[in-house]
Amino acid sequence: MNFNNDISIDYASKLSRFLGFMLDNFILIILYISSTLLYGDWYQEIVGNSFLANFGFFLLGYFLYHFLFELAFSWTPGKFLTLTRVINEYGYKPSFKALLIRNACRFIPFDHLSFLFAEKGWHDAISKTTVANL
Repeated sequence: MNFNNDISIDYASKLSRFLGFMLDNFILIILYISSTLLYGDWYQEIVGNSFLANFGFFLLGYFLYHFLFELAFSWTPGKFLTLTRVINEYGYKPSFKALLIRNACRFIPFDHLSFLFAEKGWHDAISKTTVANL
């Protein structure tokens, strides 16, 4: 990734990113369970007992959670708790398009494992974004 060397960016560590990822997933699971309990009848009417429909509903929530938080604040609750934020290659808040690409790329199979084999994960590299400390 060709991040501008003229600016000083305090990149988040892999540990910070992993903790943020785990916190966000925990929050997402709590939100998903509580929303299905609170809106059980409505949810059952729309989704039913289909595994694919339930999985699709969860994936939609997963996408919207990350995309909307990053669009509004440049962080998700997990990133906020780990004192990190999403930035573009110049150190600024990413554009709508970059965040759309970033979050669509989260659905690439094994994207979350790409951090083990590269300096930046695929959803960072493709969208030209990264995570930095606040």
